[in-house]
Amino acid sequence: MYIYYDDFGNKAIIKEVLTLPYKGATQKEKGYKLTCYATYDNNEIYFLSIYEYEVQALEKLSHMSSGTFKFTRIK
Repeated sequence: MYIYYDDFGNKAIIKEVLTLPYKGATQKEKGYKLTCYATYDNNEIYFLSIYEYEVQALEKLSHMSSGTFKFTRIK
């Protein structure tokens, strides 16, 4: 799990997950869940999406909050 913070009081977590990729799938596949939280509003979730590759989640995150998200730690 990778944790990021931006300049506006938001937190983002990218976490590896196993998920069914489509209705009727019989086998779970690895994906990367990007979840963004408003730390100033009781950690309310304001964005959640799952990507096939970690680089896709990082690319999305790089365009959010005016590009101010910075890596903080691995948990």
